[in-house]
Amino acid sequence: MIPLDECTLAWLRGVLDVPVGYYEFPTDQGSAALSPAPVHEAVSAYKAGGGTFGYSYEVLYRVRPKDASERMAAARVLSALCSAIEARSFPEQPEGCVWLRHETTQRPALYEEYDDGRETYRIVARITYIEMS
Repeated sequence: MIPLDECTLAWLRGVLDVPVGYYEFPTDQGSAALSPAPVHEAVSAYKAGGGTFGYSYEVLYRVRPKDASERMAAARVLSALCSAIEARSFPEQPEGCVWLRHETTQRPALYEEYDDGRETYRIVARITYIEMS
């Protein structure tokens, strides 16, 4: 299996100007977490092996904003990720894989609010790729 989680995590760490963890937040606030979908959607499979697949992932960003300007700053962090995706930026292409498309499927939005004042924002994206066999 192609190591898409690792290359996507490395790419996110280069695009976002905050600490990024894998399924967890490196710090309690002001950090992001990569949460990939548990399966890669098969768009088409080839009899000889390989095929076209979709790799969906979400990026969660947790902050403790004090006012509306800090909420807008949080939205800007994930908007920078949207801009990178729209500019056709991809993670480093692993061997045996060819990128076809990178798109956001859900724009940055408030995802969860906590009683202690923390908020989590989320973006969902998808990479469509060809896996060679």
